[in-house]
Amino acid sequence: MIFWPYQTIFPPKGTPLGNVGSRYLGLLGMTDFQQKLNLQSYLLKDWAGTPLDDACFLRILNPNGFQPPLIWCFNAKHEFPMLADALGPDQPLIGLRSMHLVARMEPGRALMDAAMGDHYANLLAAHLPEGPCFVGGNCQGVPVALRVALRVELAWRKCLSFIAMEWEPCLPLPLPTTLLFGAESTMFNPYLRGDPDAAARWTLLFAKARCQIVPGGHGAYFTEQNITALASAIRRGMSVGPKDATPDIPPLRITTSATEADTGASLPLHLDLGAGQLPEGLSLAHIWRDAATGEVMPVAGQQLAVQGPHQVNVAAPARPGQWDLIVFPTLPPLGPVQWQDHLEPVARISVTCRDRAA
Repeated sequence: MIFWPYQTIFPPKGTPLGNVGSRYLGLLGMTDFQQKLNLQSYLLKDWAGTPLDDACFLRILNPNGFQPPLIWCFNAKHEFPMLADALGPDQPLIGLRSMHLVARMEPGRALMDAAMGDHYANLLAAHLPEGPCFVGGNCQGVPVALRVALRVELAWRKCLSFIAMEWEPCLPLPLPTTLLFGAESTMFNPYLRGDPDAAARWTLLFAKARCQIVPGGHGAYFTEQNITALASAIRRGMSVGPKDATPDIPPLRITTSATEADTGASLPLHLDLGAGQLPEGLSLAHIWRDAATGEVMPVAGQQLAVQGPHQVNVAAPARPGQWDLIVFPTLPPLGPVQWQDHLEPVARISVTCRDRAA
C-alpha cells in the first residue's frame, strides 16, 4: 500500500530549505511526533559517523570525499557503514534513519514520514553547505528520502538525482530517478509480481526514469555477498547526468466542477492554457488518493492535443469513499513539468455506489 501526503504538508514553492514550520503537525499531534523524535534519537545514539547536528540526527561518513554528498535514508544502523565502505572514501555519505520501528505501517504513516523528512531537511539546511547533492533511500527510508528531495527542489537547490530501493515512490518528481529492486524480491520487484504497467508509471512520475535489478532478495542487500553490487548500482544511479531541458509550456490551469460521482463514472477535467500551445507528447497524469486512509491508486495518464481549449475525462475510483484527485502535466521521458504548481489536489470527490437495482 502506498500513501500520499495530503497537500497541507507542502510548503509554498521557493520556501528556503530550512524554513518550514510545523503547520502540518496538527494532523499528527505535536506531542505524538515529539515522542517519535525521542525514540528516533534513542535508536540513532550508537550509529557510526560524525554527527552534523547537536541531537545527532544527521551523521556523515567519508567526510573528506570530493564528490557531491549522497544523502541516504536507511532502515538499520549496520547498513550505513557498509554502504560507505563500498562506495569508497571519495563519496561522502550522510546517513538518515527511516521510521522503521518508530511508526506503524498504517494509514497516516505518510504524514509521519513527511514530518520526519521535513525535520531532516531543516537540519540539512542548517548544517550542510549549499551545493549539489544526491538523495536516496531503501525500503521504508524511500518516502522519507523523497520528502527530503522534494524539499530540496521546492527550495530551488540542486538535487542531481533520486534513487529508490525496494519501494516505488508515488509522488511526481522532476529528477532523474533510478529504481532498484532485488532479483529475488518477489514482494517488491514489479517484474516478479507480474506488473506490466510499472515502466509506464515511472515515465509519467519521474525524469529519465530507469530501473536496475540487483542481486538478492528483500533484506539481503546489505551483506558481504551483495553490498558491492548494490554500491555499483547506486553509483550508476548517481551518474545519470542532469535531466534534459523541457520546452516552454504556457501556464496550465486544471479544474473540475465535479464534487460527486458514481463508482467508475467519467469525470470531466477542464484545461485552460490561454492562447498558448502545448508541446507534442505532453500527457496529463492523475492519481486518486483515498482521503480517509491515504491509499493511492496507480498513476494513469493520457496524451493531450497540441492546441486547446481542452477537456479530458478521468474515471472515478471503483470503491466508494472520499477521494482526492491529483492532476499534473508530464512529458515522458522528461518527466513532470510545472510540478510545483500541481502538488495540491484539484478536488475532493465523494464517490458513491449507485444501487443498480433501483
